[in-house]
Amino acid sequence: MKIERKIPDNLLIGAGIVLVLVIFLTAGFKVLGFAIARSANGFFFPYLKLATGTTGEIQDKSLLSLDRLALAHQVEKLTNRNRELALRSTAATGILDENRILRQKLRLSAPAGWRFCTGEIILRNPLRFQAGFHIDRGERDGIAPGDAVVDTTSDGRLLLIGVVRECSKRSSRISTVNDPELRVSGRVTSGAVGFINSGNAPAGSGTIRFGMLPPDGSYTPGEAVITTGYERRIPEGVKIGELVMKNDFIPGNEPDFSCALRPAVNFENLRFVTVISRNGDRYQ
Repeated sequence: MKIERKIPDNLLIGAGIVLVLVIFLTAGFKVLGFAIARSANGFFFPYLKLATGTTGEIQDKSLLSLDRLALAHQVEKLTNRNRELALRSTAATGILDENRILRQKLRLSAPAGWRFCTGEIILRNPLRFQAGFHIDRGERDGIAPGDAVVDTTSDGRLLLIGVVRECSKRSSRISTVNDPELRVSGRVTSGAVGFINSGNAPAGSGTIRFGMLPPDGSYTPGEAVITTGYERRIPEGVKIGELVMKNDFIPGNEPDFSCALRPAVNFENLRFVTVISRNGDRYQ
């Protein structure tokens, strides 16, 4: 007796092969893209830096086109600014000395030291330029993933831009507070703590989500949100942004409150940033 065997459907076999190929190609593309990004991050650094430097040189040479009166006004403005910064530096140094003496008398342990490194933006993603960028500072400058990246106002206040996502030797990729994958804790003036890019509030134009807030808290539109210091590599007291209109406060699906937050930084005008690193804590 002859046993009849079922012949597999060629279409099913073909579909299975195509599915397996798609899975392998997707995984391979992600791994290859990551490897290329890490290597290209350092390889293209001199060319990216050259283009940025050329742009800055053109901007600086534009001062030569000014007449004597306008140029004198610019020089006077910069001189006054330098004097103001020198006075603030002297005052800050005096405060640090007083703080050190008081800590010695009260026998308090020294606070965690921080290092500041200024970097220039050398690459932006044109499709997501507000969510991240690359700077010309990296591991050899003492920068490590997780370090806070800030902007400084004219009166010396720090504004949170984001954190260092990954580093090569000479450059770093920054994720800003607009990156949906970034989670940073923030404290409102009343003391309640929440997290950016978390919760159920709709993020409108120019705002980000700020959720996981206690539902019984008191919140005011325009209230400042600052960093908590819970993240080891982000200092406490850096301004993240401000709460917006009251009708953006909505209860989430879980027992918490979500709202919208307007970042304090103007990302369109950023050129230089400051990276804050914790002393003696580079790889922790």
